[in-house]
Amino acid sequence: MNSTAIKIIVVVAALCGTTAAHAFPSMVRHGYASCQACHVDPSGGGQLTAYGRAQSDLLVGWHFDPKVIEEGEASPTTGFLWGLVPLPEQLNISGNVRGGGLFNTVVTGPNAGTGAGLRPLLMAADVAATVNLDWFVAHAVVGYGARAVGPAVVISDKGSADNALVSREHWVGGRFLDDQLTVRAGRIPLPFGLRNNEHTTLVRSLTRTDSNVQQQHGLSAAWNTEGWRGEFMLLLGNYQIHPDAFRERGAAAFAEWAVSQNFTVGASSLATWANLDIDARVPLLRQAHGGFVRWAPTPSVALLAEVDAVINYSSADAWGVGGAGWLQADWEPIQGVHLIPAVEAGQVDQTSALPTMGGWMSVSWFALPHTELRLDTIYRQVSPANVASVGSFTALAQVHFFL
Repeated sequence: MNSTAIKIIVVVAALCGTTAAHAFPSMVRHGYASCQACHVDPSGGGQLTAYGRAQSDLLVGWHFDPKVIEEGEASPTTGFLWGLVPLPEQLNISGNVRGGGLFNTVVTGPNAGTGAGLRPLLMAADVAATVNLDWFVAHAVVGYGARAVGPAVVISDKGSADNALVSREHWVGGRFLDDQLTVRAGRIPLPFGLRNNEHTTLVRSLTRTDSNVQQQHGLSAAWNTEGWRGEFMLLLGNYQIHPDAFRERGAAAFAEWAVSQNFTVGASSLATWANLDIDARVPLLRQAHGGFVRWAPTPSVALLAEVDAVINYSSADAWGVGGAGWLQADWEPIQGVHLIPAVEAGQVDQTSALPTMGGWMSVSWFALPHTELRLDTIYRQVSPANVASVGSFTALAQVHFFL
């Protein structure tokens, strides 16, 4: 019984190594309520545009000489491969390499002192390419990293993430109405909640909306106007899963209102049906509904919050009602250095004994152009029904190159 809880913690810890997307909802501190200008994906995250690369250097990166920031001129090194390979305006190519080390141990409960120990990780090695021809756009991200089957990353017998050559995203579409409307079809991240870097948070795992490994195939329409942004996606199923019975069909959407340049509120909704849920192995109607907030009370502090309800209805006429919450502060005492504490809670359904509770403390330093050094420390207390409560500690050190 206790070993079951420990296995859950080990899987969660392994999932911590899958971070790959560049998503900074905290950019609201710089007045960026919308994500479209800086990202190829109109809802944010993933590959940066040329403008996004420049703003990353000016607003995100650490500079030894503060005059660089004052002059407002992005470094020539912001281009692909540090600007060494010039690209035509119609072509955007970028790379993403992330590696590091993971330490995990059980710290409370009957099996305290046991765990996965220390192991190296290759989290992602991706290449992204986007072609822009007037209104037409085509985008793909292919790489080597943790592969997903349904909502879960595959874990090998050795306890590490099962890596493979994967296509994370591939879609074609068009931009219309002065780029306010983007219509696309392909394998696309689900439009739901905060598109944050911490992909293994309970708000992402319980709603199955991790933008790194839980993309779906479908049709999407995204809009970005002054003060409003949102996206609606018709889900046709994840065609990287076989057989077809495991594929979810349905819809997902979000809308966000910029109350001011540094304060936004949003709502998300998702409903899917699978003839055979990949976890429960029964027909399942799955829903998630919630809201999120982004607020920068000062230029150096950004606060992010999300609360979601999760509702499942199985073929056994059984309702499962749970949810998750996330609260994060991102403090930037000097440009390029971030201290990021967070707390979270989540419950699979009403049969769980107690909600899972968690606390995060992260430090991120954009030390050099195209480089991020990051340390995440995570404590989680898992309390399954009829099983002794178990707490785990995870430390994840990362080196990230975005080329």
